[in-house]
Amino acid sequence: SLGRAFGNNPGPQLASMFVDNFGAGTALTLSNPQLSGPGAANYAVTTLPGSIPPSGSDLLDVTFDPGAGAGFFLALLTLDTNDHITPTVTIVLSALVAGAIDLEGPSKLSHWTFDDPGNLGDDSGGLDYDGTVNGDAQPAPSSAVGPGALLLDGDQDFIEIPQGAYLYSEMGTDGDGFTIATWVCSFSGPSPHARQRYFSKLFDTGGGGIGVGQNNDIQLIATTYGVFDYFGATNPIQDEWHHVAYVFRGSAPSSVDYYLDGVLAATTVGNIGINSGLGTYAIGGFGAGAGEWFDGLLDDLRVYAVELSDPDLATLAAMGTPGPKGGGPAIEITLVEETSPGRLTIVFEGAPNTLHEVKSSPDLSATPFTGAVNIAADGLTTTGLGAGFVEIDISGSAELFFQIQQP
Repeated sequence: SLGRAFGNNPGPQLASMFVDNFGAGTALTLSNPQLSGPGAANYAVTTLPGSIPPSGSDLLDVTFDPGAGAGFFLALLTLDTNDHITPTVTIVLSALVAGAIDLEGPSKLSHWTFDDPGNLGDDSGGLDYDGTVNGDAQPAPSSAVGPGALLLDGDQDFIEIPQGAYLYSEMGTDGDGFTIATWVCSFSGPSPHARQRYFSKLFDTGGGGIGVGQNNDIQLIATTYGVFDYFGATNPIQDEWHHVAYVFRGSAPSSVDYYLDGVLAATTVGNIGINSGLGTYAIGGFGAGAGEWFDGLLDDLRVYAVELSDPDLATLAAMGTPGPKGGGPAIEITLVEETSPGRLTIVFEGAPNTLHEVKSSPDLSATPFTGAVNIAADGLTTTGLGAGFVEIDISGSAELFFQIQQP
């Protein structure tokens, strides 16, 4: 892809780009201009080249108008050609306009809400980089913002995010920094990984990129992928929801600011550049070749192409409530009945799409589980006998306790 950056100007601008035909024997034609991306509505193609003879050139004119908006305006201009080797050409258009940022405007490149259990990788941001679930990544029984969140168990569970013509690493090359923000609930207990990543370039796909996460339950960490690691604020309390934001400042970047629950917690100076990187990103890990899988819950993950301000980050943090993650919908026992000699049937209601473990013993101390029940999205198991259904052998037991829980 090619690129064209407009000036930092709050008014309309015109860019004239030369299109050269280096072919020796065939005229070049461009057709069917299509604009996409978060700032597509702010651009327009006003002049399309005609038939360009061999060794000739012509002008392609594009206008940009931010209106009353501010921030980063990104659009992808795709053109069809009559070249059988390169049938389409993509031009990355960008402009940076000073002023107050609209948190839901074109500066928001990616936004994963995890609210749709059937499409956890849905990117509602302007880039529309929808991801694919890998491993056992699944809807969480507790959320910080909205109805849904993402549950990862730290064992090769992640959402794979493909990149298109615009690379996340390019966010740090326009003279302004960028911001990655998310709600996090990391689970307590030792992790087998020295680091755990919330959002990162995949190690397996090579090249440069960006990553954010935590350093072995000690502190937050940001990285420019093999170039420089920024160690920052102390991790938020485990088993609780907290809002975490990383603001990479400057085009180097020159520093990273760490925000916890909307308040600046630490700053790390680096002044080291970012290597541009093709390939895919991941929510929840670094890749099979390096691990660093995250064990916990993530919600409302956002990527902005600008440095958000203190008020902006306070606004994002105010969208949820820090504190204990909770257990999701309550488990309700609807039937306990000895359906046959020595067999006890238990029917219960709980969270859809969630595994429920059932344990029974005289004092609940036994380690083995009697069984595990996964409640489907429609609220029924394959037995059709209510939301959850399990049979327990009670033969020879004078007194028996049972426990149903969401692991």
